[in-house]
Amino acid sequence: MNPIRKVLALFGLASGLSGASAPVRQAQAPSGPSLEAGSYRGSIKNYHPARVLGREHRAWERTLGLARVEDLYANDGIARSGVNSIATNVIGAGLRPQSVIAYKMLGLPREAVRDLQERMEWLWEEWCHEAHYREQMHFVDLQMLGLRSLIRAGEVLHMPVMEERPGCRFALRIQDILPSRLRTPWDMQHNPLIHDGVEVSGTGVPVAYWIADPEPSAVVLDEASFGSASFRRVPAHVGHRRGIFHIFRPGREEEFRGVSCLAAALKFFRHLNDAIDYELMAQVLAASFPVFIALEGGATYQPPGLNEEAGGDGEKVYYQNLEFGQIMYGNKGEKPEVLESKRPSQNFLSFCDLILRITASSLEIPYEELTKDFSKTTYSSEGEAVKTYSVDFKRPASHNVVLSGDAFWTSPASSLILSVESAGALIQEDTGGLAPTDLILGKNCLMPFLRHQDVKDNLDNRRVEIGQMSPRVLAKLKGVWNGLNIWYDASSYVDVEGESKYYLDPNCALLLARDAESVIEYGLPVDIKCQGPTAIFSKSFEQDDPSGVFTIAESRPLPVTRHVGWTVKIRALAA
Repeated sequence: MNPIRKVLALFGLASGLSGASAPVRQAQAPSGPSLEAGSYRGSIKNYHPARVLGREHRAWERTLGLARVEDLYANDGIARSGVNSIATNVIGAGLRPQSVIAYKMLGLPREAVRDLQERMEWLWEEWCHEAHYREQMHFVDLQMLGLRSLIRAGEVLHMPVMEERPGCRFALRIQDILPSRLRTPWDMQHNPLIHDGVEVSGTGVPVAYWIADPEPSAVVLDEASFGSASFRRVPAHVGHRRGIFHIFRPGREEEFRGVSCLAAALKFFRHLNDAIDYELMAQVLAASFPVFIALEGGATYQPPGLNEEAGGDGEKVYYQNLEFGQIMYGNKGEKPEVLESKRPSQNFLSFCDLILRITASSLEIPYEELTKDFSKTTYSSEGEAVKTYSVDFKRPASHNVVLSGDAFWTSPASSLILSVESAGALIQEDTGGLAPTDLILGKNCLMPFLRHQDVKDNLDNRRVEIGQMSPRVLAKLKGVWNGLNIWYDASSYVDVEGESKYYLDPNCALLLARDAESVIEYGLPVDIKCQGPTAIFSKSFEQDDPSGVFTIAESRPLPVTRHVGWTVKIRALAA
């Protein structure tokens, strides 16, 4: 036998050898544990989830749910706050594209491409003012409106329209459409290829959208009563363009319509709203309770201004009307019964807090952001609501990069692109993928940077205006390079020892990710009566001269960046 085969046989590794184990037959499944979730026993034995079997039933439920959510958004401040918080955090001042042309790949000169990019961005900005079909909104407002619709209704319905208008350069406009207009006409309910207003192919690809488009009428009718004659069939694509933008986030496979993220917590919103209404009414009733006062001398000693009525037993009843309630005076010997309200109950605030936390969870936002209540929020407690972070005011040691030798920016052999990209990789690793956005140059770094071969031909300093910056700040922006805003800062400060120091080391550059999350951390106010860190600590005291009661409040806020690795400090020049 081959020596190698003998060795393999010793360990049973040679196939076909005598003594080797045969495989086990596994076609017969062995016994296993029973899944309680799929059985009729225990506390969930009577749990029979309802299932939607038909398209019509699914469309009816979605329509009713949308109507309830719309009512909630219109009348419930907490629901509106949740929707607006998400929209504001995502859109902010508006999402603006940047024109970038691969001029090397196209074989075009850099200068010509730069002029073209600038022209494209100016044309985009001009179109943004003409984008809305009804000429009421800027394109940024359309973005905000669309995201609110995506959160509130579960979908966005915007239609591009080509329409020439006097004084306008562009014909393309965007018409915002209520998602409730997208539905199946009543006389086409049995068409198997129309799913809740979305007409699909045999394999489920959307080919057209049925939008309610009735003639103007003084009689207001629900869209469900319209036939196909009152609908417009909008193709999904017109040539190479989209005929309509129908945007939603599917919650499961094979869905054609979106569902509001408020739907899962709708009943909690409603119950909370009802509970607060009932408690408020109870407080109003409690404030209107009458007060009984017994007169020791009976009716003989009546205060002036009393009203008199005869009681059921012939005795007279005396009372006095006040603006908010009533004071009644009883006869001699009558004992008043103290009427008081014990509402709200002791667990009412805990109940409200629980419901609000459930609704915040369904919207996937922090509880504090939903309620706008930061009175009890500290950095650590808010971190538990979203994610636990370690608070550290110093950047990681690995984010202090010290160059040497030919890597210094003054060396002709150095590579600025490699240096900055390596530092950017550190930021992405420590911030969960945030890309660097800005590079701040110290006092001595500006000229070596501008003279470097990697920068000479690629620094774009023709348009350095950003938003509504003040001229003082704008003067520090030197241009855009490698996708980064390039800043120059040589400002200084005087420390407690009276020494003048630079905010940024003159021989260093600071790479940072502007999108890193920040919060406000509250420290411990300097007061012996304050038990711990709080947003605001207040107390009152009396004083004889000048006489009065005074209230003082103290707070020690400090902005904190959650991502401690959001910056990289590069020592780019020799000391």
